[in-house]
Amino acid sequence: MSSRLPTYPAIVACMNEARLPERHEIELVAARIWDETRDEKVPDWAMLVPGSSDHRKIVRVAVAALGVRGEKAVADIVAWASRRQP
Repeated sequence: MSSRLPTYPAIVACMNEARLPERHEIELVAARIWDETRDEKVPDWAMLVPGSSDHRKIVRVAVAALGVRGEKAVADIVAWASRRQP
């Protein structure tokens, strides 16, 4: 029986290509982390308000998981990803 960890395609792509994540990749990873770790009592990812405390925390985790390093780089990307899209 295989005990493989789940694959996150966006993380693999960013690390293999040594590039920063795109907004949709951050959202995909953040949503998956949220769904895999959230308590049943908290709202679904789609119900979180962009820029809210919970949203910013999970986006920060996703950005780190996507391989972004450096305090300023992480803060800049989290701020960018937390803004509402037009």
